[in-house]
Order: sequence, then C-alpha cells, then structure tokens
Amino acid sequence: MMNKWRQDEFLLHAGIFDQLQNHKDQNPFSEAGKRNRAIRSLIMSSGISQAFHVILQEKNI
Repeated sequence: MMNKWRQDEFLLHAGIFDQLQNHKDQNPFSEAGKRNRAIRSLIMSSGISQAFHVILQEKNI
C-alpha cells in the first residue's frame, strides 16, 4: 500500500497543531514565538510545503 500527500496535508493529518505552544510573551523573538511561526510556515498555503510531497509505503510480510 502507498499513500502520497503534499507535505502540508501530511503535517496537518499528523497533528502538527499539537506542537504549537501557548505563550503570553510579547517578545516576537521568544523561543515559543519562533517555534510557532516555524510551524505555521510549514502549513501556510503560500509556504514551501506545497512543493514537497510525503510518500508512505507499507509492506505486509
């Protein structure tokens, strides 16, 4: 069996939103802020994830 997704679709299906961190830090360069922006950039419709695909292959032995 083989499944193929765009990278952004795969990340959403895999639960990438669970990796976002709640924070009240006003500093846009805080670790949590930078991490959240990086995660969002992976799934934005204008992001680079539109150009990459993920292929999952499975073999029953």
